Amino acid sequence: MRWFDIAPIAALDAAIFGADAWSEAYFWSELAAPGRHFIVLDAAAAGNAASPGLLGFAGLSVSGPQADILTIASHPDARRQGIGRRLLDALLDHARANGVEAVHLDVRADNIAAQAMYAADGFVELDRRPGYYRDADAVLMRALL
Repeated sequence: MRWFDIAPIAALDAAIFGADAWSEAYFWSELAAPGRHFIVLDAAAAGNAASPGLLGFAGLSVSGPQADILTIASHPDARRQGIGRRLLDALLDHARANGVEAVHLDVRADNIAAQAMYAADGFVELDRRPGYYRDADAVLMRALL
């Protein structure tokens, strides 16, 4: 992620996550924070020049042998096309390349599709956080690399 990605990413984040979305200022702070790795996937980079625009983005925080997936989001019009999978795989590749042993994440309890994607990559449920999101619980998951 570069500075010029922040406005379109924040707009997509707001469209997807509503009241739980990150602000542009928060994305700026994440971009500047140490140990952060963000991936932006646009249609041109994905080899899909027929539908230009931002397809998705993802972020990872690495701290020694541990990492946290901060966010993974795919454009609603690009769902079920493997965008989330590509983003997740890229984050996990980065984690492995940086000596990470365990990756953690939280996901909305009602986001069954995302939970299935994570489980397919070896993530297991560790716990639940009631009321973590404004209108849903969070499922805490971890994968050992």
